[in-house]
Amino acid sequence: MPKRSFNRTSELLDVTQAQVGLVTAAQLAQLGVATSTISRRTRAGGMWTRVLPSVHLITGGNPDQFQREVAAALYCGDDSMITGLAALHHHGLALNPDDEMATTNIIHVLIPHARRVTSTGFVVTERTRHMPPPHTTRTYPRLAIAPPDRAVADAARHLRDRSNVQALISEVVRRGIASIDDITAALVSGPRQGSAHLRAALDHARLGAWSAPEGDLIEIVRTTGLPTPLLNRRLTTGSGRFIAIPDAWFDDVGLALEVDSHQHHAGSVDLDRTIRRNAAYARAGIPCLPLTPNAIRNDPHGVALAIIDAYQAAALTPRPNVRVSEPVIFDRAATIPFRWAG
Repeated sequence: MPKRSFNRTSELLDVTQAQVGLVTAAQLAQLGVATSTISRRTRAGGMWTRVLPSVHLITGGNPDQFQREVAAALYCGDDSMITGLAALHHHGLALNPDDEMATTNIIHVLIPHARRVTSTGFVVTERTRHMPPPHTTRTYPRLAIAPPDRAVADAARHLRDRSNVQALISEVVRRGIASIDDITAALVSGPRQGSAHLRAALDHARLGAWSAPEGDLIEIVRTTGLPTPLLNRRLTTGSGRFIAIPDAWFDDVGLALEVDSHQHHAGSVDLDRTIRRNAAYARAGIPCLPLTPNAIRNDPHGVALAIIDAYQAAALTPRPNVRVSEPVIFDRAATIPFRWAG
């Protein structure tokens, strides 16, 4: 093999090793690789895989998630920044692999407003005049990723399901990835288009909602004309003994609402916890209305009627002698995997 060809091959390997097997058409041109060679190697049955326009995987096959992110960054340019769910994964948000949103093919990339890079394939580009200061991934090669608050806001604006937006906001705040105030600031500085669900989710989170069903429950209660219940408040007896932390609490009549998910309460540990909780309510004389996420999502009218009936019944009896604490904002010790609503 001629020495010059060997040197070119060596340089190509240096580039691709630094880019997890990926190379751009511009880089290939600088190395003297002919366009005909690129076409031959990327066509059906060839040695390379065309991942995105002008971005190729020389090892062939299908790129993994990190290679897709690197390809997106190469396609969009050095001043681009990965945001949304892909960025949140690097910030520590673990999605359950069985969930639809965890397997989405979309990688959301921010680019400066003055540049024009079109969305294509699995890459969705967004021009912005408010490019945030970048964070970088811990893996190599280092990728520029949006800070957690901006990544959350961008992800939420691209989700169409209101419950999924609530689940996302609840999870990132509960796990300490981003705060409600920081996400709100990122929302204010970002586009308003597509932000309605995000604004509602932040409103629910400020009230203390820990989950999407709790946020949906608040919206149902608002249709009943009843007072807005307190969310996730610690209840104690008059002597200070702990009772429970109901999902929702009507303090004026002493009524607890609990959202019992069959999925999370089917195990023996969760079932025992639910039984102990209900026994504690009974000992304290607290009426409790159990609800399911499925009913909240699919039968809001029926849930509203059930809440009204339970509230009116509780109003006919003396309020239990219990004390209510300040909000228990989020249980950051929780370790259950994040699961989208649905």
